[in-house]
Amino acid sequence: MLRTNVIAGALVIAAGVAVWLLGHLSAVSADRTRPAERRRIVRLITVATTLTAFVALTLAVLSPVGGHQ
Repeated sequence: MLRTNVIAGALVIAAGVAVWLLGHLSAVSADRTRPAERRRIVRLITVATTLTAFVALTLAVLSPVGGHQ
């Protein structure tokens, strides 16, 4: 479904880009943040990555057999 449904594929890609940006920004600002804030950022990245994977898995499982509607 992710290959045949452009909107679903775009949502997963956009969520992946957002997770990458969070990771990149946290790595850049790692020297300037307190340990408690770093833990919060890492937790946010973990949750965002898990949700992105869950959305992709849900879309793949709910897609019709053969990928055609």
